Amino acid sequence: MVLSNFTEVSPTDVNLGTSFDVNASAITDNIPPPYLDSEYLSAIFQHEHEAAQTEIPNLQTKLNDAVMRLELEEAEVCHLKEVISGLNIDLDSRDTPVVMAHEAKVAAETALQQLTDDLATLGARLQFDVSSACPLTPEATSLAENVASILMEREEKVRLAWDRMSKMSAEMAAINDIERLEKEVQITKALCV
Repeated sequence: MVLSNFTEVSPTDVNLGTSFDVNASAITDNIPPPYLDSEYLSAIFQHEHEAAQTEIPNLQTKLNDAVMRLELEEAEVCHLKEVISGLNIDLDSRDTPVVMAHEAKVAAETALQQLTDDLATLGARLQFDVSSACPLTPEATSLAENVASILMEREEKVRLAWDRMSKMSAEMAAINDIERLEKEVQITKALCV
């Protein structure tokens, strides 16, 4: 009987010189024999159980220590949050004078601008009045000089007030910066401890 797609092989085509010698003892010599003895297994389980029982108190102590450290750290975090909150409230309350000084400075700037505008208007009017009045009487000249003197005095007072306000504003800002830096140093010290 001949099968299709079958190639006939003659005995001369097969190489019989290769052989494998597998010895089972070479593989199994390194493997310890399995012990299925119940006393042996019971002894192993008993030993493992005792080892686990002795480890439990150590683990419980470590857990308790970790819980105590966590509670202490949580208390420290709460304390630091309270300190920071207090510092923020203090900082906000100390910012109030600076804001008030800034508002006063803006009001002084507005008043200075109005006085400067009024002075310019009066000066222009006096120039016009002087140029339009040919002969000036001594009373008119004296009145014009008095008005100009009053305006100059007011301008000087406004300038001095403005200088004092600027100086006070700068001092308040410097004090605020110093207090803020002191608080940052305190917070940094508290965090480092």
